[in-house]
Parts: sequence; C-alpha cells; structure tokens
Amino acid sequence: PGGVCDRRAYGRSFNTLAIAHSTTAAEDRVPEGIAAITLAHEIGHSFGAHHDNNYPLPECRGYLMSSHSSLTYSDQSFEFSPCSNKLIAATLNTNVTFRLCKDGFCKTVSMRAWEGGDACVTTGVVGVCSPRGVCSRVIHTPRSNIYPDL
Repeated sequence: PGGVCDRRAYGRSFNTLAIAHSTTAAEDRVPEGIAAITLAHEIGHSFGAHHDNNYPLPECRGYLMSSHSSLTYSDQSFEFSPCSNKLIAATLNTNVTFRLCKDGFCKTVSMRAWEGGDACVTTGVVGVCSPRGVCSRVIHTPRSNIYPDL
C-alpha cells in the first residue's frame, strides 16, 4: 500500500496519513521538527516514494525517505533522494482513469497532471452503474514500470 494511485486492498484504502505528536508518556511530546520530518516522509509515501534503503543505488540512501531516522542530521536528511524524486514525479505525471457513478451512469474521468502546469480532466459515459452504485478504477500505471528491478 502506498501512493495516491494504489488500488484498494481488502476493501480498504491505505491512502491515509497519520502521525502521533506524543510519546507513550503523557508529559513527553515529539519535537515539532521531528514531527515535521515524519509528516514530509509520510507524504512522500502518499505520492509513491519507497524507503531509500530499498533501492539498489547507494546515491539514493540517507535521505528523507530512509526507513530509520538518524541522530546525525545533514541537508539530505531534509530532502527527497533522486530515486524518490523520480517516483514522485512519475506519480504526478500518471494518466489515471476512474469510473464514477453519476446520475445512474458509469462515467470515466481521466486525469493527467502537469500538462502545461495544470491538471487536464476529461469525462465520458461508458455504461450503467452497478446495483450497488459503484464503478472501479480501470487504468493505473504501476510504479514497477519506473524501477522494474525493484
């Protein structure tokens, strides 16, 4: 589970974000800087980035998307790695087509982000809605096309 384009799994969507701003001891709070880094890391997952240490490329390790935080901070601790940047850009540039129910008809909504700096949205009727009134996503560009060896 991960990016905004991931399908639902087991009837649930994992495209959510939550961080805790306190520790188990009620009087202790996570420092705001750590909470901000954690939030940026989790947003990276929402836009398709994996943990940096999952990549075979050493130049992509030690950045914001590391699976473990470090006690020593460097500038790259606050930046997305080249690998994460590539995955996030691919997510933002993905053609995504959904089927949505509206007025009893199943319509497609196709979106392509960042064409000329704006999102491009097109629609079309493709059929009748199911009795439950739900249509499903029909096209998705998987992240494995970006790094086929991972």
